[in-house]
Amino acid sequence: MDHKLLDQVIDLTGLPSHFVRPRLEAMLQKKGIEPEAVTLDDLRVVLVDFLQDVIVEAKETARECNFIS
Repeated sequence: MDHKLLDQVIDLTGLPSHFVRPRLEAMLQKKGIEPEAVTLDDLRVVLVDFLQDVIVEAKETARECNFIS
């Protein structure tokens, strides 16, 4: 597949592309997957990791701002 699938998924996240794209591309490359050759199954695996990272970052930020303890 081409970048079209990756672009579509990035758009569907509703998050800024400059935030999502480099992270997803880095995660794909870490797993040895070229963004130009990404499949839907590849994206499913990488998106799980991406979501976990975002949740951890959000919790850390909430703790730093004393929103949670």
